[in-house]
Amino acid sequence: MKSCAHCWSIVLLVPLLVHAPAMSQKLPTLGLSPGEPLWVVANLFKASGFTQKNQYLCCEQETEKNSPTTWGEAIPAQVKREYLTLFQDQEEAVIQAVFTYENSMVDYYVYLRRSDSWKVQAVRTFAGSGIIRNLVEQLEKLSTQQRNRFFVQIPGEDYQFTLNNARLIISSDRQLIDYLQQKKSSFIQLLKEAKSVEAKLSYIQNQTSIFSEKIHRQRLKLALQDVELRRHFPGCYFFIVGRTADDTVGYIFTQNPQVLPKIDKDLFIVVRAIGGGWYLFKTT
Repeated sequence: MKSCAHCWSIVLLVPLLVHAPAMSQKLPTLGLSPGEPLWVVANLFKASGFTQKNQYLCCEQETEKNSPTTWGEAIPAQVKREYLTLFQDQEEAVIQAVFTYENSMVDYYVYLRRSDSWKVQAVRTFAGSGIIRNLVEQLEKLSTQQRNRFFVQIPGEDYQFTLNNARLIISSDRQLIDYLQQKKSSFIQLLKEAKSVEAKLSYIQNQTSIFSEKIHRQRLKLALQDVELRRHFPGCYFFIVGRTADDTVGYIFTQNPQVLPKIDKDLFIVVRAIGGGWYLFKTT
């Protein structure tokens, strides 16, 4: 999702932060080198503000220079902030910012470029989570009679699948990684069947769904919406958790990291290694 910083800090964090009490909080000492990507992001999200913020903004974030407050000041101080480097070379870096309050967690991805210094050029997050969160709340309120009435659809994609899938779509990155680790054996079985079906395909389109009765049953048990191959990423298997608007979240398996999509603020906003050839991905 593309948006101005204060739009996403106010609107998308509301479900997470609305009950956070207004308390003072000091950002933990990170021991970072001034000017480095982690240091820049940590200071821009610092609850107490950052007087030098304009020096570290560019491109899409130029308009934020006109704001009297920082991103961190727009978020209640009680919210815990954590940072992780997803990618960094000599010219570009991607930092994940994780905001936690009680049992809720929201992930943002901050894209920096280096000219005379490291500057934030864009911020992304997974769009539509508020709509899916509302869907989960409504589904949980349905009576058994209502469930049986409204969920006569694709075989297997019943009330429980819809609820489990919606919950998975709005899960944090940490929860999505844990989910794959917990269900690893089932994912490996699904991968084996996907490879078996792939071997029979004569042509792979830009985006090809892999189908068999066995795949259908296995993906339903895992609360996945689809299993795909993509022509531009040979050797990659895409396990789709869900889609909202133009955004997608899911997992990739590949034995060759060289064929993975590159993290990109305009498409694959996250490609994060889980281990054993498995990756978490999100697109926008």
